[in-house]
Amino acid sequence: MSQLDNLRASGDAARALASRPALLRLELALFCRFASSAVAMVAYLVAVYAAMGPVGLGLLGAVRMLPAAAVGSQAGPLGRLVGEERLLVAAQAGRLVAGLAATLCVALGLPIGFVLLASGASAAVGSLVRPLNAALLPAAAQTPEELVAANVASSLGEGLVTLLGPAVGGVLVVAGGPALALGAAAAVALAGTVLASAAGATRHEIRRARTRSSLLDAAETLRDRPAALLVIVGFGAQTVVRGLLTTFIVVISFRLLGLGEAGVGWLGAALGLGGFAGALFAVGRDPGVRLVSLFAMALAWWSLPIAFVAVSPVAVVAVVALGIVGFSNAALDVAGYTLLQRAVPSAQRAGVLGLLEGVVGLGIAAGGLLAPALIASLGIRDALVVTGAVLPIVAALMWRRLSRSGEAGVVPAERLAALRRVPLFAPMPLAMLEDLARAARVASFDPGEMLMREGEPGDRYLALTGGAVEVVRGGRVVRTCGPGDGVGEIALLRAVPRSATVRALAPTTAYALDSAAFLSAVTGHDVAAAAAESLVRERLDSAPA
Repeated sequence: MSQLDNLRASGDAARALASRPALLRLELALFCRFASSAVAMVAYLVAVYAAMGPVGLGLLGAVRMLPAAAVGSQAGPLGRLVGEERLLVAAQAGRLVAGLAATLCVALGLPIGFVLLASGASAAVGSLVRPLNAALLPAAAQTPEELVAANVASSLGEGLVTLLGPAVGGVLVVAGGPALALGAAAAVALAGTVLASAAGATRHEIRRARTRSSLLDAAETLRDRPAALLVIVGFGAQTVVRGLLTTFIVVISFRLLGLGEAGVGWLGAALGLGGFAGALFAVGRDPGVRLVSLFAMALAWWSLPIAFVAVSPVAVVAVVALGIVGFSNAALDVAGYTLLQRAVPSAQRAGVLGLLEGVVGLGIAAGGLLAPALIASLGIRDALVVTGAVLPIVAALMWRRLSRSGEAGVVPAERLAALRRVPLFAPMPLAMLEDLARAARVASFDPGEMLMREGEPGDRYLALTGGAVEVVRGGRVVRTCGPGDGVGEIALLRAVPRSATVRALAPTTAYALDSAAFLSAVTGHDVAAAAAESLVRERLDSAPA
């Protein structure tokens, strides 16, 4: 894709978000979460390093990520209990409170343990934001392209704040110490809370996914969906390296490059610049199975450039290497989150994404704890080389299986398009349409064959994809139907016997939906339910089936 095509696709993505207010509000709230975290993290790193050295950085990672793993993994059950929108607002508000507490602790000169505690509380409640956001996006989008656009916007926002946040955090730390940076981060968290409240108010646009209630259910879901499981494994490996890199950046800046406190911010900014470029690259990518290749390649390049810093420990090389890491991070997020959102049904999506958040937390914590040991035993250069080799090996091991299973994990675009042509299904968000597509079974009929008979119980709905049928009532042909039409809705919606006979006029194909799947989708969406009721009244009044 050329740069001009990327720019055009970027405009399409922006228009997609602007046309969906719920998507836009969700993305802005997530942006604030990224921004406040990026600014605050510089303050935490500098304050803890000054008090405890590299060991303190590993402890900071553990204090932040272990509670985050425990809380984030419960996003599904907690969302089921109180509602995803309400929980999103509460998580943003919790981050605000914890950020204010951290600001006071630093400003008052309290022991560093209090700062660690406040940082851990902020990370714990903040761990709910990303999985809730990712679970709600498919319910606010209508097409795979809109979902990809939303995920690209998430990565663009993350890249932008990773670029500017550490730089701003570094400037604030130099100008007024960690307390000033933490206070600024709390102000951004306040904006995120307000935006999350506005996003949650659009209840008719965001239908809450019916999540299961335990991590065991999420694990069972992944067992049946190997593509989603491999994506989780890949993210898990990446987050261990991410935890290592969080500590390495500080040590590289202070010991290897001699850049000091400001260097921590600038190296973090290089990650953000690369992330911004990587998200632009991901704009317009095919929302189907090509994301599998993008995920595997991005995973390999996430850690490989880290080794470059060991080979040539100069500031320019470090900035370029971390820019490549940021580029890969954005591509990995867009591909991985889109694959999970499309491969996992709505009922299990929040639970699986919560499990991913737990894996992320544990991975970062493990990397943070491992980093000081690697530095102590190998030295910073050899530790960077070893870390750089990890993810290319993981990507190579999982590539073939991920390629085989990826296509089966995503609903084919042609199936979605065929269902979208049916007027009853046209207004449905992508999450509901994909659930329908998963439940649909291909049916075929020979000329003259009966699809359904007048007076029989209604047990399924047929969305026609090819051929032609006639609808006969009382021996009189009242309507003919073809691709894009559906038959059988009256008996299901009114719980009455079939009101007409439907007979194939030519070789005919259709997607068959059982009554449970059909009724759950149509009655579970306000606009679709109104359209169905209007269609039933129209057909009953005009005496068709």
